[in-house]
Amino acid sequence: MLDRLPLKKVARFCCLIFMLSIVNCSINIPSAMAANASSSFQDVPNSHWALKNITKLNVRQVITGYDDGSFRPDRQVSQLEALLMAVRNMGQEEMIAAVDDTRSLTISVPDWATAKYKKELLYAVQQGLIVPSENNFNASAQASRAWITQLMVRMIGKNSEAAALSNQTPAFTDFADIPRWALGYVNVGLKYSLIAGFPDNTMKPLQSVTRAQAATMLSNSQPYLDLSAHIIEGTIINLAGSTVTVSVSGIALNLYIHDKTVLFGASSNLIEASELSINDNVELIPHDSQIEYLAVLSEGSSNNSIIGTVLHTVSSQKLIVVRDSQDKVYSNTWDNTSSCIDQTGRSYDFENILPGTQVQLTLNSRGVILTTVVYNTNEIGVYDGIIYDLVTEQQLIILKDSSDSFSSYLYGSDLVVIISGMRFPSVNDLQVGDEVKVTVNGSYINKIELLKAKQELTLTGKVVVIEPETSLLVVNAQGTLYTFTAAEDVIITIPGLTDPLLADIMKDDQVELIIEEGRLMEITVFNSSVLNNT
Repeated sequence: MLDRLPLKKVARFCCLIFMLSIVNCSINIPSAMAANASSSFQDVPNSHWALKNITKLNVRQVITGYDDGSFRPDRQVSQLEALLMAVRNMGQEEMIAAVDDTRSLTISVPDWATAKYKKELLYAVQQGLIVPSENNFNASAQASRAWITQLMVRMIGKNSEAAALSNQTPAFTDFADIPRWALGYVNVGLKYSLIAGFPDNTMKPLQSVTRAQAATMLSNSQPYLDLSAHIIEGTIINLAGSTVTVSVSGIALNLYIHDKTVLFGASSNLIEASELSINDNVELIPHDSQIEYLAVLSEGSSNNSIIGTVLHTVSSQKLIVVRDSQDKVYSNTWDNTSSCIDQTGRSYDFENILPGTQVQLTLNSRGVILTTVVYNTNEIGVYDGIIYDLVTEQQLIILKDSSDSFSSYLYGSDLVVIISGMRFPSVNDLQVGDEVKVTVNGSYINKIELLKAKQELTLTGKVVVIEPETSLLVVNAQGTLYTFTAAEDVIITIPGLTDPLLADIMKDDQVELIIEEGRLMEITVFNSSVLNNT
């Protein structure tokens, strides 16, 4: 059995609701904690034909919106803009970062573009997206459909195939308008569905491309690029409140829906989180442990799912026998690709499933178990972890352990809280980032003891007090004051300053702080008052 894939990065934002419940095919999430069922942009309505592609590309930061909250989907794209979009869409950040930017740029672009995007532009030339000797790049010119088709084909590495198809006539009524140099690229673009014609069977090769059209073309290239570091594809195997457990190649990955998550159904329409179902095949874009974008690729069938009570397990045969509510008995086997989790999303061993346990089995077409969700584990134990989130209105605590795996527990009014030196402490005296020891019985925490305060935390807020002499920093984060003493080796980042010091941080600066093992290790300033006043 493969273990649940741990998440390696420290989460930057609190997840919202994670309710523990027995699920059938879907879970209702309270509307206050539901995903964002509306467009992220004021000028892109929910009914816009390119909404899904615009959303996906925006989440990936390939095409971003404007400061006024608009996207301007009908605005025409320049060749420089299209080129930078294509480079970002390739998802090769590490390779771009390694580009030697001391080299001269062999294409003509504005000075601001060279200053800000020289590595991206050098990479574009290096990868053959633009060939300077062709003299076919004009940074300020509008990108035509023919020109951007060439760019898309080169982006997915099909330039040689375009050369082979350069003498083939595309099946458009206006094929005569297609530039000679673009014929092969148009043929390849059609072959790989990078482009499509208009309802009147025209290509309109000289028509300028809009931002919405560019987003669609870039999205269509996804199957031909290695975007596995950015986009996950898998099958939903469990839904519990705001938690979506996805099986990716037999590995169970826990991810969390929050109020900015955008969800699309199989028909590319916006949906609510309650419309997701177990066995849905999905693609999603996570940030740390949170889902920013999720789209249902195909809806799952409930016919290959069994919910019932375990009668018997035979570990030597990898066999489990389950009886459903209609007294029908099923015997199914698991293999090395099968995953097993409890209702909190934590990895669970098939061998530890006892008779009488409630489970849900998801089977493949051969009846072999893909996933098993174990519901009433009656877990009893003592565990250490970092508080990842406290949802007091739901009486819920989410913990992150030393392997960066997440578990969630409910608590009741009888919860015992122990904080050294404090009389009559309550759960309200605990904070995200605290290191705690919990005593667990089933899905509930009976006792929680504070071991070390604020041991692991990432927060964003405004500087209230800064005392460089004592390394003291007080930050207001969402109405709560946090006081820290900066570590001697604290890393400070202030855009525009080389080797900044604590003294360069000013009152009212917006900062992000990273606390590790109780020490303030990193400070990033977003809008430095020092720079704004120079």
